[in-house]
Amino acid sequence: MLKVIEVLSGENARKIVELLIKNGKGMSDEEISNTLNLRVNDVRRILYDLASNGFVAYKRSSGENSRWYSYIWFTDKDMIMQAIGKRKREVLRILSEWLSRSESLPTYICPYDYSLYTFDDAFENSFRCIKCGADLVEIDNRKVVEFVKNLVNKLNKST
Repeated sequence: MLKVIEVLSGENARKIVELLIKNGKGMSDEEISNTLNLRVNDVRRILYDLASNGFVAYKRSSGENSRWYSYIWFTDKDMIMQAIGKRKREVLRILSEWLSRSESLPTYICPYDYSLYTFDDAFENSFRCIKCGADLVEIDNRKVVEFVKNLVNKLNKST
């Protein structure tokens, strides 16, 4: 679970999530910054990234005489697992769409800059590379299709 966060958002993101899980009650960005010896702006940037992916959340409050808000950041294993599940479903959707297109239509490649083209894009450009004008070559993507099918099956089994 923490490895997924590290791959997606970096080592410091993993450290922040680890700290928030251990803390359990929530922490301010300044507390996280001081505990992990990171710059507060870096911590905030990472927290916003983690929040956009659903790995952490926050509670916002303001003081009586202040126009400033304070944020308490928190997470738990269930929240993280839900975010990972959402991400996995999105990856499965994208791979399934790719498979449905790739199994029925050929794929083309430029032999010089290795740009890939769908059949529709290649047809629209008279089977010529839009960057260099070279003739496109049809590629046999059966091995890639088989690999993606296996990947989809593994992801479905782990859901």
